[in-house]
Amino acid sequence: QFHNSISRSNQIGNYKMNGEIGADISFLLNENIFEPVRDDMMKSIEEFQKLNLPSFDNMPNVFTHNDLGVQNLIVSDDNKKKGIIDWEWAGSYPICEEYFRSYKPII
Repeated sequence: QFHNSISRSNQIGNYKMNGEIGADISFLLNENIFEPVRDDMMKSIEEFQKLNLPSFDNMPNVFTHNDLGVQNLIVSDDNKKKGIIDWEWAGSYPICEEYFRSYKPII
């Protein structure tokens, strides 16, 4: 699988509250609807921050397809690769971008 071919060292990390994550979760502190799960969510975020994963800041940008999935691969009847289609989202992205877009955990 594609997501296994990229080094695990290329992960996102070093998030700070009021930074990348803080901007998205500040509503958790104010909305009553999240009260039953707020403490668990905040604890999970704190545990994630403690992982101290490498930051995107030091990762090079590379040209990537950015939507690489089986739906965009052309293969022959004998399962040989023939081409890749649907390049509308291609561009220069952090080296790990394709990994995160291709990874779909099984729940």
